[in-house]
Amino acid sequence: MSSSRNIKITCPACNTEGSYTVWDSVNVDLDPELKSKVMDGSLFTWVCPNCKKKFNAPYSFLYHDMAHNFKVYFDSEKSHIIPFVEYLRVKENGLDMKAIAAIAAKFRDENPQMNILFDSITADKELLFWCSLILPWMPTL
Repeated sequence: MSSSRNIKITCPACNTEGSYTVWDSVNVDLDPELKSKVMDGSLFTWVCPNCKKKFNAPYSFLYHDMAHNFKVYFDSEKSHIIPFVEYLRVKENGLDMKAIAAIAAKFRDENPQMNILFDSITADKELLFWCSLILPWMPTL
């Protein structure tokens, strides 16, 4: 089951406070509409109710894909959503860890400012993925 909560967030452009839905867990089998929002990044976009500017506001959450039998935890303090989504696509398509390592190498070559690490499967069959990147604006949740 997916679970969410609403938090207050302040617009960095106009200082207006608004509500933002944060998902603690996303189950893409039970809530398939959330999958496309994770994949296109819209799940992490906040629109200011006053000035209507859009901001990238990533947060940590658990991604659960029962059909493909995996769970992945996204840590917003250590990861960036773009390589995380690529990682999900690799796992969903049943590729192995060598394919994941190849994607990591590609991202490292193309983004030397990022610290990208792809780990493996934990004892609980959860996949670990870490990437460090300093974002221009990231809210504290």
